[in-house]
Amino acid sequence: MNKKHNIVIIVIFATLFFTVSAANILQPTRATFSEEEKRELSRFPEFSLESLTNGKFFAGIDSFISDTFIFRNELIQTSRKINSLWSASTFFGTDENSIIFISTDTPSIDIDVESPLLDIETGKDKEKPPVQDKTEEPTTPENDEPTTNEDPEDKTDINETPKEPTEDKTDISETTETPPEDPNKPEGNTTQEPEPTISPAVTPDPGNDLTEIEDPLGVGEPEFLASGHIIYNNAVYSIPYLVKSVAEYYADVVSYYKYLFPNARVSTLSAPLSSSMLTIPSLKNKITDQNKMIDTINSYLEEDINGVNCFDEMFEHRKEYLYFRSDHHWTARGAYYAYTAFIKSIGIDPVPLENFKEEVLNSSWKGTMYGYTGDERVKEFTDEVYAYIPTKKHTMTTYNRNGEASKYNTSILTSYRSYDAFLDGDNPYTIINVPENPNDMTILVLKDSYGRAMIPFLIEHYSTIIVVDPRYIYFDIYELLKDYPLTDILFLNNLYNPNVLSYPKNLMRAVGK
Repeated sequence: MNKKHNIVIIVIFATLFFTVSAANILQPTRATFSEEEKRELSRFPEFSLESLTNGKFFAGIDSFISDTFIFRNELIQTSRKINSLWSASTFFGTDENSIIFISTDTPSIDIDVESPLLDIETGKDKEKPPVQDKTEEPTTPENDEPTTNEDPEDKTDINETPKEPTEDKTDISETTETPPEDPNKPEGNTTQEPEPTISPAVTPDPGNDLTEIEDPLGVGEPEFLASGHIIYNNAVYSIPYLVKSVAEYYADVVSYYKYLFPNARVSTLSAPLSSSMLTIPSLKNKITDQNKMIDTINSYLEEDINGVNCFDEMFEHRKEYLYFRSDHHWTARGAYYAYTAFIKSIGIDPVPLENFKEEVLNSSWKGTMYGYTGDERVKEFTDEVYAYIPTKKHTMTTYNRNGEASKYNTSILTSYRSYDAFLDGDNPYTIINVPENPNDMTILVLKDSYGRAMIPFLIEHYSTIIVVDPRYIYFDIYELLKDYPLTDILFLNNLYNPNVLSYPKNLMRAVGK
């Protein structure tokens, strides 16, 4: 009886397997773009002897099948609804006692929580030899030392195209005229946690106070979703939490960079999420005070680190269009006020906003938040994407995750009609050269996707801007830049990432640790 029962089960599973496989292979049309994820789906790879021998052909087939699997969207939505049932501790770490809620009416912050041991060296590692004593050969793809760029005409010397990494990476299509809408989630990095579900924003009438906005959803109070987001006033918001152990580790990583690059001025700027701009009384004790949260994270930094808090600068302009409603990023205007806070903190006057030409890229864009929430109402939320064009001529070279270079005469690709217009999306390594700025003004920016909208404002001041996305970088940037005369290093990320362990780990990986 048991033998027959087992045979029946095997036959059923075999039938299901071959039926699904056949349906997947024989489906008449395959999607090429995911509206929910705002990205191009993988295409069937081109065959070559090289791709066959190095394994990329079969990796490409795997990505193609994964991206075009039958009922893929339905399975993703089901998975997201299941994931939304987990608590916040699922996102932020295993030590629930490490998660701290900072109430908006808390006069003092209790952060006396035992920090777990971390398994990665920090800048306090006394056994590591001094930076200047390092003599081993660089491990960068080109094995070239950077130049000092004293001649403005030679500013592309540090732009040599990185070779492809030796290990297998997920294939990514080259830059085209019509790029994907907004692929912000990391790909090809199995240890990376999802891109933060950061709040898009409300655009109130400048004549009204935020607490007096009429709720178009017909709900008098903001609605909390099971996924951890808030829906209010035709916008989606999310709530950050301070994870003390991770935030302290993030601060140690920043100090480690200062140790590696002792001659550079090191700054951090953690962008508040859009829920920080809400002044609704009923939310006062339900969402984190992000101003205090930033101050707390900055308090973990060593004294020689410039911890920038852009909250006040942004909150002063909270009635303006600072964040998207349907996407998790800030707008170019929100990024401008953060730039203002940073540039003031290093003793430079910001360029007035009216000096920039504003250009609307898309007046009815739909961002990533429907994909994050799965809430049908979010499908109807739209945004205006606009950019402030830098006043100075510059060039930009981006290197994608295959090490391939794309060169532009601008840092804002206005034809893209989405948030990807800024810096051509999230690339591992980008160089921006501004010939008319002083050669002794150079900056390394380690950023997440929030940084893309703010970096173009730095073109007004720096001659060379080196941009690294630690989630995707595949070579040791210390070996590449250890002799390069950096004026500044800026850690530019949203407030979510200093509290997610994978992000500072990626920052360490970027310098070979």
